[in-house]
Amino acid sequence: VKLDMGLVRDVNSDLGRQALVVGLRHFARQAGCRLLAEGIETEQEAGTMGQLAVELGQGYLFGRPEPAETWATPAPGQTSTVSPVKRPPSSTTPIGRARRA
Repeated sequence: VKLDMGLVRDVNSDLGRQALVVGLRHFARQAGCRLLAEGIETEQEAGTMGQLAVELGQGYLFGRPEPAETWATPAPGQTSTVSPVKRPPSSTTPIGRARRA
């Protein structure tokens, strides 16, 4: 279940948003799903999401979007600059073990 960046923004200082995240976490667990917080931009937002047991995060804190040409290398004999086996550096990041960019 993906938490919209509107819910993530300033969650560290908004008890209403924190309560909503806790409720959505309960729903996700009951449904057999995991939560992913979108749009994490600050250490405080990441820390709060970690404290609220949100497992995954995306956002500028973990890495900026980049064109595929900057991270994909074609295999020998291929003309495409996009490799299906490589993941972009801004992919989903486990919040508790996140490497900050």
